[in-house]
Amino acid sequence: EHPRDARTAYAFSRADMERLFFGKFDPPGARVQGFYHSHPDAPAYFSEKDRMDALTGWLDPEPGYLVLSVTRDAVSDIKMFRWVDDETGFEELPVELV
Repeated sequence: EHPRDARTAYAFSRADMERLFFGKFDPPGARVQGFYHSHPDAPAYFSEKDRMDALTGWLDPEPGYLVLSVTRDAVSDIKMFRWVDDETGFEELPVELV
């Protein structure tokens, strides 16, 4: 049914997608600030697949997309991306870990 597994892809559940599309958050009025996923044993970059799957143009403000590079022992890199517009596409934002 799914050509990719959890190591090479991620997917939202139907319930999560309904909450996103219909704004059914707890508490009411909450907003999506961002999404995150990992790239196991690979660099933290916004892949073409990530770009195609990103939800743009209907959340205000636009959410950030946090990508973590993970290995067996640790998170080795973290990068954040945000949609700008049709001309610019996605831009990388600085990430500060505190």
